Amino acid sequence: MDGDASEMQRLIAAGADTEWKDDDGDTALMWAAGGGHTEMVKGLVAAGADKEAKDNEGQTAADYAMRANQPIIFAFLDPEAAKRKGVELRKAFADAKLAHVISTRFKKDKSQDDDSCDPFVSAQEAKQALEATAGVCVFDPNGDNAFLMTGDPEAANAIWLQNWRDVGLARARETGGRVIQIVVKPGLSDMQKAEAGMAKSEGVDVVRLDCSEVMDCANERDFKEMPGWAELTGLAERVARGEKLPVPPTRQELVEENEKLRAETKRLLEELERLRRAAAPPNAFSSRLFSQR
Repeated sequence: MDGDASEMQRLIAAGADTEWKDDDGDTALMWAAGGGHTEMVKGLVAAGADKEAKDNEGQTAADYAMRANQPIIFAFLDPEAAKRKGVELRKAFADAKLAHVISTRFKKDKSQDDDSCDPFVSAQEAKQALEATAGVCVFDPNGDNAFLMTGDPEAANAIWLQNWRDVGLARARETGGRVIQIVVKPGLSDMQKAEAGMAKSEGVDVVRLDCSEVMDCANERDFKEMPGWAELTGLAERVARGEKLPVPPTRQELVEENEKLRAETKRLLEELERLRRAAAPPNAFSSRLFSQR
């Protein structure tokens, strides 16, 4: 299964059996789902491939997608299960002691070489590695949106940024978490730059994991070589010890606090001036006036 959707369409048009199984009971749909080939999955389903077919171990194509960490495909194949996952995800974030939100490209840029770092898979690897610590949740918009939108991947794409801000960024701020930027060639996307601006407005620090020189995709071994990873694991260790991380002030809160300080400073200066005037000796003219009386 090489992921060539056009070749698959040609084979189907030529009469290929979409329900053919190998010795393990695997179908073309299962292979496509497990390989993350979204367009192939859609094409096979449109051609009549059975989404409910099971392999010799009782696994469906949706199970293959879930096992391969392909939530968008999983949501397409089993919307009802995706709805349940969405409820579980929201609860996990609500209960999290520490939440981060990932800022990443959805896929490789057209200028990237075939063997350059894949931002989609690298984000998944970062999420999985960090969530190995109990109480830590990481919002990966490339996949988690499909669950949050009750299994509707098209709707998830439509309000991608809203979920990123209202679910991921908001919870990161409340728990002292970070925005984790997965950086691949040719650098930060315009969306990632905008997300960094939103993080600054909310007082959430940005940690960059530079994967530009990593081949294929970054994993925990690669992340450990990056300076920002130590900060992220350090936060997890603090939470694991029962420490509550400080909640940073937002930019608006800082502005309001600054206005209060300016008003208080003005009041104190006016009070000092009043006291100075009250304590100052009378001038020469007023002294002569009072002495003549």
